[in-house]
Amino acid sequence: MQHLEERLRRHQAFWHGKAADRPMVGFQIGSYFMAQRYQAAQELLQPGKIITPDMLDPKAFLADYERQYQWTEEAGQDAFYVAEPYTGIPWMEAMLGCQIGATSESMWAEPWMEHWNEVENLRLDPENPWFKKFVEFVDVLVEHARGRFPVGQPILRGPSDIVGAIIGQSRFPLEAYDNPAQIKKLAGVATEAFINVVDTLQKHVQPFQGGYSIGFYHLWTPAHCIWYQEDLSALLSPALFRDLIRDSGVAICRYEPYNAVHVHPSSFFVLDEILSMKGLNVVEINKDVGGPSVADMLPEYKKVLAAGKKLIIWGALDQVDLQVVMEELPKRSIYLDIVAETVEEAKSLMDTANEMATRR
Repeated sequence: MQHLEERLRRHQAFWHGKAADRPMVGFQIGSYFMAQRYQAAQELLQPGKIITPDMLDPKAFLADYERQYQWTEEAGQDAFYVAEPYTGIPWMEAMLGCQIGATSESMWAEPWMEHWNEVENLRLDPENPWFKKFVEFVDVLVEHARGRFPVGQPILRGPSDIVGAIIGQSRFPLEAYDNPAQIKKLAGVATEAFINVVDTLQKHVQPFQGGYSIGFYHLWTPAHCIWYQEDLSALLSPALFRDLIRDSGVAICRYEPYNAVHVHPSSFFVLDEILSMKGLNVVEINKDVGGPSVADMLPEYKKVLAAGKKLIIWGALDQVDLQVVMEELPKRSIYLDIVAETVEEAKSLMDTANEMATRR
């Protein structure tokens, strides 16, 4: 297990762009489908089941969080485990009126908005049961952590994803052409709600080692942080993304000094627009199941770094992927967030990364 000082040193080097012997490494241990990593959620992950906030007891999840914390410590990772409200819930969509349903692997949000005049009264209600459940989750986790690990932001889908969830994904690109002003207005409402949720979370969490942490990716930051995703940017042209959604991303990035955006390879055609956003610090790129390999995505990784951004590579990386990163990318501002099925697999990959560093 690494000493605390060494882990903080690697994080500081990541943020300051200092040269390192290898990329930072962290692990998410368990199922590739993050909703399935929690035993307490098994009764919820039933196909067709409608999920309501009263079905979630945050204290019932504590054994799952404790197990994951202990596993990542055993792996000897550079990252610090971060607990976040159960990441299987589409929290933002639920808080903004979507009904939540389940499959055996994840949860989904049912579209509800049929008429654009419904945007006028759409706001985040602090009395919304889903919002109150979110805050309850945060408070329970803070109490359980007792300063041993930070509590941070779970997956909160970004403006384009929230718009698509509320009006329907198939309708989203059509409305972007037919009613762009309404799409941008709804994205603005989604952005304001998103920032309010993160702001509330930050008021309830405590500092960890003088800083905070980007949840889900378990990346420590010297000050407050925020991250978001724009998966449905894949449904828009670069011009439509720039005109309708990009300003929302800029507003989110400007809200905190440390920030990140999650990107799938399916959105690479808008990567230039994303990289041009002022205030953006970090771009996280998924290695998706069935998607391009780490080697295939080297041009995009290099583009991110050349733009002065930090890079997170997330996914079920293997030893070949580690070798590609070590040989082909700069030894600075890169963090590998690896999904490993077991602690033993994580330890093996951690050993491999350290061995590769000593050979160079």
